[in-house]
Amino acid sequence: MVRSALRSVGERRLWRDAPRSAAPPARRFHPRRFPRTTTLLDQQAHSLSPEDTWWVELLETGIVWGAKPDRPDVAVSNEFEFDEDTQDIYGNHRARHRKVKGLYDQARETSPRLRNHSDHSLGRFLSSVGCVTDKHCGPSRTKRGWKLPPLKEARAQWETRFPGWQWGDKNLSDWEAKDDWKED
Repeated sequence: MVRSALRSVGERRLWRDAPRSAAPPARRFHPRRFPRTTTLLDQQAHSLSPEDTWWVELLETGIVWGAKPDRPDVAVSNEFEFDEDTQDIYGNHRARHRKVKGLYDQARETSPRLRNHSDHSLGRFLSSVGCVTDKHCGPSRTKRGWKLPPLKEARAQWETRFPGWQWGDKNLSDWEAKDDWKED
């Protein structure tokens, strides 16, 4: 009997209240309920957006470009230059001009599909994953950058999006700064 063919109110009520399936509720089909397998995780990993590809790489390695070793969770947005006064083993002072790449440079090198994305779109993505802007970054704390959430929290948030994600180094618990601040 087709729903449109039901004329009386009684027939419509019977149709509405009739059981849809004899199967128990756990066995009923639903398009969003599907098994989580390693094959599904592989498929999801291959179809990540460029931003997600960079973010999961950052979560895997825990290494942040543009961050100082004493504050590895705060990174400068873009590449910057600064002059450093160093002293060699003989006591001679020398000025040295240094370049440090920032978080956006790391994004564009890690995921080449991000090379045409603007800084603004990368900033929106960082905000969406829980990062907060910070205006006191860099050697003299005058550069703009980002404060990243704790690594464990960021990984937990990723695992809510992709249940069953396997991390390369499960013992990694804190961010690490890239070693470009140190002497060559």
